[in-house]
Amino acid sequence: MENSPAQLETRVTRVETHMEHMASAISQILDKIGRLDERFDRVDERFERVDARFERLEAKFEAKFEAINAKFDAKFDAVNTRITALEVSLAQKFGEVGEKLGEIKVWALTLLGGGILTVIARALHWL
Repeated sequence: MENSPAQLETRVTRVETHMEHMASAISQILDKIGRLDERFDRVDERFERVDARFERLEAKFEAKFEAINAKFDAKFDAVNTRITALEVSLAQKFGEVGEKLGEIKVWALTLLGGGILTVIARALHWL
């Protein structure tokens, strides 16, 4: 069962043919990979442009939000100032009312005490 040189040569020829087909297929694959790489580069460029647009929009909106935030802070500070002034004013007025209530209590106790003493004096016929 020895291989004759003719059979060996036939096999070698078939192997060489298969190798040529494989080399051809590999070159086609490499060509397609090269085209895909170009496509990816174009897509990457598009994404870079979109990223640049988003960055510009972000900067624009950031500036607008900062301006709105500054206006809000100014108005909020003004409202805080008004509330603080109102608080001080109310504290002063309630302090005055507290003093007046103290005076009214003294008068009420005096009148009540005097009234009770008068009733007791009449009941005991002192008056």
